[in-house]
Parts: sequence; C-alpha cells; structure tokens
Amino acid sequence: MKESPLQSRRILVTRAKDQAKSFTEKIESNGGTAIEVPLITFQKPVKQEEIEQALSSLHTYDWLIFTSINGVHFFFDFLEEFNVAFEYLNDIKIAVVGTKTKEALAQYGVFPSLIPDEFVAESLSEELVKTLQAGEKVLFPKGNLARDLIPRKLSKMDLELTELVIYENVIETRSKEKLQELLMNKDVDIITFTSSSTVKNFVMLLRDESWENYINQLTFACIGPIAAKTAEQYGLTPHIVASTYTIDGLIQAIIDYLEEEEQ
Repeated sequence: MKESPLQSRRILVTRAKDQAKSFTEKIESNGGTAIEVPLITFQKPVKQEEIEQALSSLHTYDWLIFTSINGVHFFFDFLEEFNVAFEYLNDIKIAVVGTKTKEALAQYGVFPSLIPDEFVAESLSEELVKTLQAGEKVLFPKGNLARDLIPRKLSKMDLELTELVIYENVIETRSKEKLQELLMNKDVDIITFTSSSTVKNFVMLLRDESWENYINQLTFACIGPIAAKTAEQYGLTPHIVASTYTIDGLIQAIIDYLEEEEQ
C-alpha cells in the first residue's frame, strides 16, 4: 500500500480551538501529525443593544446574508438569547458564501436560497447583485473583521442594508509561547492558514522575535487566494493555495504539492 505524502509531516493547524477538530482528524487520517496552535478566538461583542434591536425586527427583513460559519452560530445563539422566534426565518431568503456555511445553517433546520458556484465573497456579491430587488431589506450578520466587499457592492443598489457585528475575531495571545517554541525547535513542516486573520496573527505573535530566521524551511499552505494574498503582503511565500476553498480542498492541495515534490 502506497504511503501517504503526509506521513511523518508535522502540520500546524492555526484555526480557532473549537474549529480545529475536523481539520486535525482529516490530517491524521491521511497519515500526518496535526499540531493545534489556535491563532484566533471568537467572542460575543460586549455591547449588544444593536444586535437585540435588529433581531427584534427580524420579521421585517427580506434577506439574510451569511459569509461564515461563525456568523451562523452566533446569530442563532443571539436569537435564543433574545427570545426571537426561529419561525420568522421561514419567510426570509438566505444567501450563504459556501457549503460549510450551508451545513452550519442545516444544523438549525434552515436552508439557503442562494449559494454561489465559487465560495468567496466576490462570487456571492455578484449573485446578490443579480438576485436582490430594489426596495428589499437585507440583514448582514458578520464578524468585526469581515471584508467590506459585499456592503460596497450592495450600497450601489436601492436596498436597505443593515450590517450587524455579532461576533469579534481576536488574536489568541495564549498561543504565543508555543508558536515561538515550535518554530525555534523546527518542530513543524507545514503551516496552514485558513483565513487572513490567521496570517496576520501569526506575524503579530512573532513580531518581538526575528521570526524570518525560522521560516526558511517551512511550507505555507493557504485555503484560498485571499489568505494567500495576505501572506504575500506580510512577506510570506504561499507555496500551496487550494483551488477549492474548504478544509478538504486544502488537504488535497497539500497532498498534491507533496506528491509533485517527490517526483
């Protein structure tokens, strides 16, 4: 039986702790060793008055837009917290950025009306521009670091758009020492970035060190072109960029890269 290219490879998983499990399991099922060092964490905003106000008017909206799994889970947490009936969603059309967001919705028995062919905000915004009608009321629950692409596109239409920050993406400072130790001891082979935030926080946590000295032999793998572009902006070389912007796509891209390297 042919040995997996991931065999004996130590792969750094930088996702938030509560999202790392499935990625770790897929790495290890392919023969790799996953090392979890979360570089981001998510939390509810301290001020929640705007959230309560928007959700109390949920029945007045025509569309909901979700561009992340976190957006879905925090949204439903707040519905429960503020005692807003899930039944209102039966009369609201929902747009999601990709299959993972769709699966997150399905956990609550809710299904989207719109999902783009390519799982990035650019494609979703194009579909929304084609689909939304003048005068419709749109709610966009999002994180504090969400890209402004979709709001910019929709602002050119005759719509009533409410952007609602329902969670905050913050740096996981508790991982600093472990990250530095792994790099200094050369205990990792491949570093994965599943968002621009993981890239930025990687650099931020190492800024007090001469981190450039530790990365020469490392391979950087990005989940898609947005994370890859951020890596380049911070002086990192994205050796691997998944063409399917999912965890499965990223693992397959790593395997393909390693197989080609061995030839």
